[in-house]
Amino acid sequence: MYPRLKIVFQGLAASVMCLMTGVVASAEVDFDKEIRPILERHCHECHGALRRSGGLRMDVRIGALQGGDTGVSLLEVGRDNNEIYRRVVSSERDFVMPRKRDALSPEEIEAIGRWADEGAPWPERAVERPGLSWGKLWRRFGAPLRGILLACLVLAVAVEWGRFRHRRGGGGAMGAVCARVPWTAYVMGALALGLLSLSKEYERLREQQRRMAFELREAAYFRVFGSPPQPVPYRGVPRFGGVFYRGNDERDEKLFNGGVYRTCDFILNLCDQDGRELAVGDPLPEGGLAFELEIRRSPGATRQLYADHIMSKVFFTGQDLNRLNAVFEGNATRLEIVDSEERWRAFCPIGDSQSAEAGDLAGTTYLYLGDSHEGEPLVKRPIYGIVYRIRVEAGRVAEGSELWIGNLVMNDALELPPSGRGVKQEHWLGLDPLPEIQGTNTTDPELLGVRDYQGLKK
Repeated sequence: MYPRLKIVFQGLAASVMCLMTGVVASAEVDFDKEIRPILERHCHECHGALRRSGGLRMDVRIGALQGGDTGVSLLEVGRDNNEIYRRVVSSERDFVMPRKRDALSPEEIEAIGRWADEGAPWPERAVERPGLSWGKLWRRFGAPLRGILLACLVLAVAVEWGRFRHRRGGGGAMGAVCARVPWTAYVMGALALGLLSLSKEYERLREQQRRMAFELREAAYFRVFGSPPQPVPYRGVPRFGGVFYRGNDERDEKLFNGGVYRTCDFILNLCDQDGRELAVGDPLPEGGLAFELEIRRSPGATRQLYADHIMSKVFFTGQDLNRLNAVFEGNATRLEIVDSEERWRAFCPIGDSQSAEAGDLAGTTYLYLGDSHEGEPLVKRPIYGIVYRIRVEAGRVAEGSELWIGNLVMNDALELPPSGRGVKQEHWLGLDPLPEIQGTNTTDPELLGVRDYQGLKK
């Protein structure tokens, strides 16, 4: 009977194991518990905030989503096309990752594979701000503090043993030293070690919080504007140049009209390389196409915000500098001062006649504010995007062509979907004329937003 019972028990055990295996295999992968620790152990050293080999960051979601220099996303793809999985299982020396380091364990590779089978999701998460409760502090700092207290206790016992032996006439030189150690030394030593440990742990906590906050901001920006960023189009028919009205994003009863007023006008036109304005139906010029943007400060708008040293730092480029691996190529157009603190103009080529005749000419030119040098690594967000989609029929600019400027700013003051809160987009940059300041306005630099630009040196 015993052999038969043994076979029955073995069969039951195998069945239970199969059921357990099926349950484990069918369970969803917990990114924070299973995948993030693997990335931290094997990837962050070369693809983190301080070092970005291949232009790739793998410590934040937006970095993995954008990919590195190749632009291949590491997320939202299956096992066969997932770049992380393909590299950790590769046997090619120049392709396998991590390079020149210990390979992933079979269990880690299988976890990456199961994660890729689910589409390699990287969940967006809320920022966990450090609280001040004793429970949180003890959970975070309890382990190192317990180690310090234990070390101090061992030291105290050793010193007291030396005191005891010295009083009995033994212990030698060490006993004499122990006899001269005051009790306050234990307390001060414990406090010093404890504060050192607390400061290190707190810095790690702050760095983790900053990384998570950065990830959330990047994810929100990417969700609204995409990558490369594109302005949200205006409602109604496509715009083909014209006047766009820039408003104020501060709201306070001390401001004129509560803050709802115009600060400048953008006059945007399609033109040829000689600056002659083009309209729908005009033939394509031989020299190519360009757009001209003129900026005019509105009457009463704060002059400090349009000082020459600020406006001279405005530049236009078709390069997306919002990418984590962006290196400025130097192909930028600067604003030309027409009338100091009043009017400025930029002339930006967007394509030659041959490329336009071959098909519709489309793209986005970004407006940035700040210093820039060719070959310099930059991570800058554009302020505006000038979108152009020039339709060509029979060698002429056709109906349905678009040329417009849109917002690419995300801050706490502006209303962005899906929040429904803040200054409406059309009151910050839109097609409807906003009221100009009549009379006087407040001179409070905080309400006028002057302090936001004080970091730009003359």
